[in-house]
Amino acid sequence: MIPDDVYYNTTLGSEMISFVDLYVLNQHYKCSEKCKNKPTATCANGRFPHPHKCVKCICPSGYGGPLCDRRSNLDRNR
Repeated sequence: MIPDDVYYNTTLGSEMISFVDLYVLNQHYKCSEKCKNKPTATCANGRFPHPHKCVKCICPSGYGGPLCDRRSNLDRNR
């Protein structure tokens, strides 16, 4: 597959799933509904609760902690 935009050449066929892909899959399969009647984390930075551990958040690269409110050490050194 060849993208129309050359800037996306290296993003196709990645061995890892991206955070956005994971978010879209969770929305499509309504994974967040598993946390509806349970104590749920209030995730920082627009992140979302883990469907099996609702008090923790799924964080993208660069963020960490149970609520995705901490920057990684690598980002702090820049």
